[in-house]
Amino acid sequence: MCAEVQKLQMEAAHIIVGNPGRMSDMLNWRYLSPTYSKMFVLDKAHEMLSRGFKDYIYDIFQKLNSNTQLVLLSATTLSDVLEVTKKFMRNPIPFRLLSRRKS
Repeated sequence: MCAEVQKLQMEAAHIIVGNPGRMSDMLNWRYLSPTYSKMFVLDKAHEMLSRGFKDYIYDIFQKLNSNTQLVLLSATTLSDVLEVTKKFMRNPIPFRLLSRRKS
């Protein structure tokens, strides 16, 4: 992790990818700054929330600027995902992609 931290301290990162636990730690240790974050994407939100990452996710969302765009991607619509959208998003816009299955 030392190499990651040194790189983050030397250059402003445009895109950072990591699990919620790692991202939360990096924010808490001030290795990442939410000051210039424009977007936060949580892929597989339903899985992350059901696997015990909820506290980390809430911690991250509370540290982000109010102007940061939040994107939650989920294969299913669970009550946990809807709870997060109500708590942290202003005027969320849900959309669904439907696929056609060949028979």
